[in-house]
Amino acid sequence: NMKQRIKRVALEREKLRAEEMARLRGRGGETEQRSIRRVAGRQYVQNVVERFSLQKAFADENTADALARAGLRGQAPLNAYVFARFVTPFVLFVLAFLYLQFTVFADKPAWTNAIYALGLGLLGAYLPTLWLKNRTAKRQQSIKRAWPDALDLMLLCVEAGMSVEHAFKRVAKEIGMQSPELAEEITLTTAELSFLED
Repeated sequence: NMKQRIKRVALEREKLRAEEMARLRGRGGETEQRSIRRVAGRQYVQNVVERFSLQKAFADENTADALARAGLRGQAPLNAYVFARFVTPFVLFVLAFLYLQFTVFADKPAWTNAIYALGLGLLGAYLPTLWLKNRTAKRQQSIKRAWPDALDLMLLCVEAGMSVEHAFKRVAKEIGMQSPELAEEITLTTAELSFLED
């Protein structure tokens, strides 16, 4: 019974999060068309991750928390991140080798270009980690910038007689133009509070 309830809360949270993000970004009609393509892409990524056991190789116990700090929650972003860590070195190696072989170092032997491309490919293994750190820093900066205004709005709403849940909803709606990230977090908090008893 508890597992079903937790699963229901997680599904409702993801649904509310998707609706809120679509509303904040103004993409109401496009989300349905894109969702079919996303499902196919996610299924392919999930199959590759499961087939090669990539989560054991590229993810530890802190990876899900790091992704959550960047605003990426759930199994699909974890699969995409692990997949990117696996694929990026190979893609960068091939692109670097072709670029070096046919443009910059066309007069040098292929094995020299392959060594340079291998070095660039090894650097490519850290690109998803750098991207994740950059996204987390930007998200935290946006939340810190909007947090004082959100607290002021929340105080005004509560002093006007609103309940905490309604104040959260109102603040999430108002603060969304300034910081969609903070609005998303407040909306998720509201969704989680709605499953508690009064």
